[in-house]
Amino acid sequence: MASNEPTLREIINEYTTMSRLAKSLDISRPSVYKYVAKFDSGDMESIPEEILRFFNTVKMSPKSGRREIFTMKYNSYLDTEEARMMENPVPKEIADIIDRLGMTTDQIDERIDRALEVRQHQIELGYGDDHLSVQRVEHDLKNLQYTRDMIERRSKEIKFWPITEGDMDWYVDENNHGWPCPYDEMELEINPELKNFFKFCLLRNATGLTFLFDNLGFDNNTVEVTISARIPKTSIPIGVFINEPGQNYIIIPKIFDAAYSYHFEYSIIRRAENGEVLNSIKPIPLY
Repeated sequence: MASNEPTLREIINEYTTMSRLAKSLDISRPSVYKYVAKFDSGDMESIPEEILRFFNTVKMSPKSGRREIFTMKYNSYLDTEEARMMENPVPKEIADIIDRLGMTTDQIDERIDRALEVRQHQIELGYGDDHLSVQRVEHDLKNLQYTRDMIERRSKEIKFWPITEGDMDWYVDENNHGWPCPYDEMELEINPELKNFFKFCLLRNATGLTFLFDNLGFDNNTVEVTISARIPKTSIPIGVFINEPGQNYIIIPKIFDAAYSYHFEYSIIRRAENGEVLNSIKPIPLY
């Protein structure tokens, strides 16, 4: 392999995101990171056959065709998810509880991890499957996994997700320089003041796009999201969407097929009630 040939991780970073790829492959983000690292290190044996086949396709494809490979894979995922939602929606009584409590998969994952630790301790103590405490833990794990599945399905159904940082990729505009940086636990440890800055998150689903915002400021502050079509050396605005004063989200209907998202970009402006620009996020590609 030539030393100047990009790694799979570099190719992914250039044409898509780890979050989007995880959805396309129907696996978790940690699994994507793990399999990509194994692929780049030459450890192919522990990578599932279907995923390895996709990685090889990406790696061996010419540069001009890689974006299409990623977007076609993601578009297939969206079509599959849309069909799933229509055929098998989350029961209304469960959906109402999830929405009302703002439940996230991260919350359930923590409880699953704790239950698995208890189960491991039971194994070390030699408890058999017929032990009452083992049966209780197994019962809890079954219920927790069901709850997690319902939350994950519900998150794909609804147009508006509660503002929780969980698995969603948030960005913060520090010092209003126009280029946002990722907002996560690592960055927050480095600079705790980031929590006080304007933040945003973009969600994609079968019905379109949803932008979530944090730290809007006063209730009458507004946010404008401009969607533009990208053409060589310039772009053409095709829609400007503005939230209601104090509303922490903007829902944008599906205006183009996901397979062509790399032809579009978005920019964000936060304004005070008097029209003063408080934040101005420079155009960011939608892929």
